[in-house]
Amino acid sequence: MNEQPLENYTKSHLEALALQQIRDAGFPEPEREVEGIEGKRYRFDFCWKEEGIAVEIHGATHTGKGHTSGKGFAEDRRKMNLANLNGWVVFEFTAEMLNQDELVPTLKEAFEMVEELNEEEGA
Repeated sequence: MNEQPLENYTKSHLEALALQQIRDAGFPEPEREVEGIEGKRYRFDFCWKEEGIAVEIHGATHTGKGHTSGKGFAEDRRKMNLANLNGWVVFEFTAEMLNQDELVPTLKEAFEMVEELNEEEGA
């Protein structure tokens, strides 16, 4: 696993927390800040390209600014819709969700789902 210090690897405290949870759970190291939709400037906070799984971390969810403003919220929905149309399964987490340990069980289920689908396709 990548042993790079979290403060050098992430842009925010919430992303650092999410990355630490991902690493502690033993998931494969995710790619970071990846443009997952060709021709668009949208980036995923974390992704696993081979599995088609992406994670978005949302901070400042109660401020009404940035991604939580009307315009920002609408733009994020466009991004999620395009991600779905391009074959991604995107999971979104807030600070509350990270603090309630929702990320690991959700990702565990997602990776299991992908594994099951791959087994069915190979059968």
